[in-house]
Amino acid sequence: MFRRSSQFIFVIVSAICLASCATLYQPKGFMGGYSDFRINDDVFSVSFRGNGYTSSEKTLKYALLRCAEVTLQGGYKYFVIISNNDTSRNLINASTYGNANISTHSNQTLTGNANHYLNGSTIQASGNANSYTSGSTSSNTIIQNIHKPGMMLVIKCYSITPEDLFFDAAKIIEYNDPQ
Repeated sequence: MFRRSSQFIFVIVSAICLASCATLYQPKGFMGGYSDFRINDDVFSVSFRGNGYTSSEKTLKYALLRCAEVTLQGGYKYFVIISNNDTSRNLINASTYGNANISTHSNQTLTGNANHYLNGSTIQASGNANSYTSGSTSSNTIIQNIHKPGMMLVIKCYSITPEDLFFDAAKIIEYNDPQ
């Protein structure tokens, strides 16, 4: 009973740790995030890059959310995506693990005598020693394809409703809490 509950707790803790590894909505850092820059008065480039635990859907959501924030920060209400680029990367990770069984045998014989004198000591010894080692090893390799999603959007911002397919920046933020 104790073993099953320990295994269950291990599975739950592992799942929580893995879930917490996904890229958060944050400025670009070691684990990913967003970046943006202004191209001209009403055109911006916005990028979001996730890590191996971030879904493509979450990457799109965070990229659109950042577009909405940039739009409002620039004093605009709406934006249109005028260019998009998939900046995802696929990495291959190979992990090797294995077992080694090593046994050592030794046989030692030591013979000798010792004479102790009042002002010093004399020790005489002779002997032989035999030893050998044998063993075997085995290993397995696991190959993983790690998908790191990324997206770069170029947006044009508007203060009045554009004629093209557009996004309302305030609504994007309202409907897409980054948590």
